[in-house]
Amino acid sequence: MSKKDLALSENTLIWLLAAVQFINVIDFMMIMPLGPDLAKGLGMNSSDIGSITAAYTFSAATAAILSARFIDRFRRKAVLTFTLLGLSIGTLAAAFSQNTEQLIACRVIAGGFAGPATSIAMSLLIDHIPVERRGRAMGKVMGAFSVAAVLGVPTGMQLSIWFSWHAPFLLIGSIGLIVSLLISLILPKGERPATKEQAVSLPTLLAHPGVMISYLMTAGAMLAGFLLIPNFSSYFQFNLGFPREDIGSLYLVGGIASFFSMRIAGQMVDRFGSTPIAWAAWLSSASIVFVAFILQLQVPLWLVFIIFMSANATRNVAIQALASQVPPAALRGAYMSLQSATRHISTGLAASIASMVLSSGPDARLQHFDSLAWLTIFISILVPIAMHLTQHALSQRKSHPLQ
Repeated sequence: MSKKDLALSENTLIWLLAAVQFINVIDFMMIMPLGPDLAKGLGMNSSDIGSITAAYTFSAATAAILSARFIDRFRRKAVLTFTLLGLSIGTLAAAFSQNTEQLIACRVIAGGFAGPATSIAMSLLIDHIPVERRGRAMGKVMGAFSVAAVLGVPTGMQLSIWFSWHAPFLLIGSIGLIVSLLISLILPKGERPATKEQAVSLPTLLAHPGVMISYLMTAGAMLAGFLLIPNFSSYFQFNLGFPREDIGSLYLVGGIASFFSMRIAGQMVDRFGSTPIAWAAWLSSASIVFVAFILQLQVPLWLVFIIFMSANATRNVAIQALASQVPPAALRGAYMSLQSATRHISTGLAASIASMVLSSGPDARLQHFDSLAWLTIFISILVPIAMHLTQHALSQRKSHPLQ
């Protein structure tokens, strides 16, 4: 295969996997902004929106853990096609829900397929992209998160205004079906999976220090990000007096900054390595959190948001690039499944911790946000430390290989 053909095939794979990530991310993200429309359309309480989100997250985490036991016994392409198809059907079914219970059931189905879909997509990328180009590839695929925030969520909200709350589910589900078809037609069948005897056992994988520490860095990053991110909108509006009508523009700017930060971070990771980039991201994030939310100095809000979201995006690219080197090929899907579960569980844990720390005053202002900021800084510094330990474990892999 020529270099041109190789680049073309890699780019095709990257864009298909980015599409999978986009569908997965927006399918999860769109519930919260659609909350008022869902409450009105289904006659549900606003407090039930949290239950719908929790049902999706718990289902995704559970499915990722359960699938880790057998996901590597099947071809990657078949698993990705099947799980994305299930996610799409679950999302389409949600559009026809008549009550809260039916919607929750559909979200459980969608989440159950979303967890394995994410992990197998990343496994495919690791399988086909060499380490020396993996940082850039990770940056492109993970950029789907920013695209979903910049384009997907606002589009979904507008469709709900123009038509009804059903429209976003119909659109995302239909896109998922199309991408499933493209994957089945374009991606090669791939190599046969290792047999049970050839594969490294899951207990052996979990017992290896590098694996457990790499899950710690993933959990730390999700906790550090989602302690603050879900509460930004309320804090900006009620504590800082930021206009409600400008929140969308703020998130648009933050999403664009994150997108380009991921692309740049991918190149920097390929050049300098994951851990130094993670330390730079921590320094940027911790500095702006300390200045804006602890000292509460007068810094332009758009600048605070851009720096925080860009640093968070950069750190995530560095983590994923390093994590891609941890598992043996025979258990790559299993490793990614457990990493997906770690992300979902950590996200839910962050929301629970934030709800315990924060309280609302009589004027709806969030209290103790500075305590949450301190906690974020403390947890986030553990991430580059865990990455350093993971890198050290990888350096010992040759002399202490997995059995």
